[in-house]
Amino acid sequence: MLVLAVLVVAGCGSTPPSPSRVEREAQAFSQRGARAFEQGQWEAARGFYSEALRLDRSVENRDGIATNLLNLARVAQASGKPVESHVQLDQLLTDAPLTLPRERQAEAAGRKAQLYLAESNLDLAAHWAARGEALCGETCPTLAALMNLRAMAALRSGDQSGALTQAARALAASDERSPERANAHRLMGEAQLQGRNAANAL
Repeated sequence: MLVLAVLVVAGCGSTPPSPSRVEREAQAFSQRGARAFEQGQWEAARGFYSEALRLDRSVENRDGIATNLLNLARVAQASGKPVESHVQLDQLLTDAPLTLPRERQAEAAGRKAQLYLAESNLDLAAHWAARGEALCGETCPTLAALMNLRAMAALRSGDQSGALTQAARALAASDERSPERANAHRLMGEAQLQGRNAANAL
């Protein structure tokens, strides 16, 4: 549901200053981690991302730190280690010792919502999706995905009205090319069907 691909370190907004030697080394390790991930080599990917994280922390590269924590969380999730994934995400969300980019924190909250959905812990899934939305702001690239996560949590808890509301918000927040539009339409259809089935059962 939530489109959070493996990230390669990149700046946001205005053109960033030229990276330092250490930051370039971190980027190279991050790219090697992405290639290993694509090949399903979880341990190799974990090692490359961990080294990239160590280098970025040594020069307090906030975006690099956040990106590599997200990537490590994704590796842990893909390799069937949800507890480890939560540990990585919680590091990103603690704000210590550096204040990390809010858009990255929103992605981390969305990833936690995904993990809780997979565990059928719907209350925590809804909580973290809402927290991600609060962190996001109006121009965050994951905003529609977070709304769809809230819709999914509502739908699975039997709240058809809440699911329709959140999916409609996601539809309004997504552009024409976003996969979240299709996700929103699907969730709205499922909520409407669930509501009709419930009415027919009366």
